[in-house]
Formats: sequence, structure tokens, C-alpha cells
Amino acid sequence: MRDTDSKCWISFFKAMGTRGVIGDKWSMRILWVCAIGSAVGLYMVAVERQQQNRDRMLAESLKAMESKSGGFLHGNGSL
Repeated sequence: MRDTDSKCWISFFKAMGTRGVIGDKWSMRILWVCAIGSAVGLYMVAVERQQQNRDRMLAESLKAMESKSGGFLHGNGSL
């Protein structure tokens, strides 16, 4: 490798470190968009899990009521 080639690569990497392929302003915007998108995704997962837990609790309470009543909810008429 020639000395001029190494100087060329060094200057290339120095430029990459200072300015980058895209500007700092755009990289920060992209970073914020990714962070906000991740937060929205996590929120949606949390809401879905809460709904599943509510549905499960409702089903369990209905089963408990049914077993206490001896099957009255299925229409056999017993109390």
C-alpha cells in the first residue's frame, strides 16, 4: 500500500467521523422517529395484554358463578 493511499483512507475516515453519510440533524430525526415508533409499539402491546387479561378475568368469574349456581346459567333450572 502506498503512502498516498493510506493518507486518502485516513482523511476519508476522519470525514466520516465528523460529518457522516447523513447530517447530524437528520440522524437525530431518524433516531427520534425510531424511539417514538418503539414507544407506540410497546403501548399497543400493553393495551392488548390488558384487554386479554380483562377477558380472561371475566371468563373466570363467569365460570365461578356458573359452578356456584350449579349450572343455572346453562338453563337446567336448578339453583
